[in-house]
Amino acid sequence: MMKRILWIFTGVFILVSRFLIAGNYSGGSGTSGDPYQIVTTEDLIELRNTSADWGAYFIQTADIAFNADETQVDWNNDGSAGPAEGFAPIGNVDTPFTGEYDGGGYTIDNLFINRSASNIALFSKTDGAMITNIGVTHVDITGNGSVGGLVGSNNNSTVSNSYTTGSVSGSSYHVGGLVGYNDNSNVSNCYSTCSVSTQSGFNLDYNVGGLVGQNLGNSTVSNCYSTGSVSGYSDVGGLVGNNLSATISNSYSTGSVSGSSSGGLVGSDDGTINNSFWDTETSGQSSSDGGTGKTTAQMKTLSTFTDAGWDFEAETSNGTDDIWDMDYSQSINNGYPYLSWQDGEDMSLPVTLSTFTAKAVKGTVVLEWETSAEIDNQGFVLSREERGTRNERDGFETRPEIIASFTTHDALKGQGSTTETTQYRYVDTSVELGKTYVYTLADVDYSSTETILEKVEVQVEAEGAIVADGYVLDPVYPNPFNASFTLPFTLTETMKVTAVLYNLSGQRVMTIVNREFGEGTHNIMTDVNDLSSGIYFIRSDFDGHSQVHKVMLLK
Repeated sequence: MMKRILWIFTGVFILVSRFLIAGNYSGGSGTSGDPYQIVTTEDLIELRNTSADWGAYFIQTADIAFNADETQVDWNNDGSAGPAEGFAPIGNVDTPFTGEYDGGGYTIDNLFINRSASNIALFSKTDGAMITNIGVTHVDITGNGSVGGLVGSNNNSTVSNSYTTGSVSGSSYHVGGLVGYNDNSNVSNCYSTCSVSTQSGFNLDYNVGGLVGQNLGNSTVSNCYSTGSVSGYSDVGGLVGNNLSATISNSYSTGSVSGSSSGGLVGSDDGTINNSFWDTETSGQSSSDGGTGKTTAQMKTLSTFTDAGWDFEAETSNGTDDIWDMDYSQSINNGYPYLSWQDGEDMSLPVTLSTFTAKAVKGTVVLEWETSAEIDNQGFVLSREERGTRNERDGFETRPEIIASFTTHDALKGQGSTTETTQYRYVDTSVELGKTYVYTLADVDYSSTETILEKVEVQVEAEGAIVADGYVLDPVYPNPFNASFTLPFTLTETMKVTAVLYNLSGQRVMTIVNREFGEGTHNIMTDVNDLSSGIYFIRSDFDGHSQVHKVMLLK
């Protein structure tokens, strides 16, 4: 009996001990399959105060914001008088953070730290850690050396898909907007807009960078950018202060840079820098110890980066990971490249194409297209290839042949930048009866970047036929539309016509028409009062021959 009581007591003691040792978070057990859940500022304070958990797994499941009262106190001091020191960082020199922290795409806002020590940031020092998917916004961080917005001293660790905004300041060396000191570690797919500075103005103020202060050893900085101002005494760079035996690739900076030894991208380099750039105009720096300087216009031109092998959503030749994106309207990141995880939308193309159709008319092919908006559009290029023929020399399909372009035909010249609807028309008279052609429409912007917009197929039958397959499908009007639109088509024989409206995700929204029609012209008007604004697609089928048109609903 006593032995049984002892066992029960021992079991309870173990459970209580585990509870007392483990952090008291909003959920989870700290394993990879069940990470501790960080939901509140109290959870972050618990993480800071529980060094036994600094090797565990964490996931943030909500945005967290410190209020003024929380950020102006030192949660770890003895209550003595003195200036507010703010948040005490997670980890330290003796016990670095070695676990994994997944921010879940959420933010930590209004983080305030003002301490005279080194290794100052949200995470003081890491060793073998992984920090991902976190944004630390509106930071106000001051320290001595190895100061960063996210990590002070990053060792043998990985930081990815993360960013910082606000200001970071140090009174010594290794100061960066995201990471102060990066040793044998990888920083990828990250950015910082923090202003970064050092305070004393003496020669101890070195290795100051917009993203990383010092990039050392086998460390890498890849697919990253920084835009904040950077100032210090020496080895001051827009992206990295000092790159020592380390690698920087596919990265850029745009912020102003000042210091007695400074550079647009890096302050000093004794490593490897590949395919990386800085803005010579906004940085105020015409030189850098590494990287390539570009004008602001060039930094906002897609081909600057795709020619250097950067992987963008708009192309496939440099890879299909779609790491980067660019917004021609300049509403996202002021027109500079941004990381595709920042915004889920595809690239804002120079031309918004509403329709592109081809009709066989009396031995010719009439090509018509309509745009609802154009940005920096020089004009269009039309290419044609035969369907079903083989190239005898190498066995491949015949290659597309350019039949017209804005350089040879005024009718194909673009409108520059406009939000007005524009209609275009071109008649191809060099077709042969009985053949099927595929036409490709592309636009060319002011940087001479060509973008394929859409393809359409048409068969040329007997001379005098209205259309090869017995129908003519005209553009939907109006487009964009509001409460209703009209689908016009002409038939030369009786046939079944089906038209279905799909949303941008490819889901069927409604059937516009599904019945047999006789010879003649028909106009099918459809009400869409219950639909929300956005881009839709209409798939029209004429006895097995289909065409897809893009339409836009604006309310």
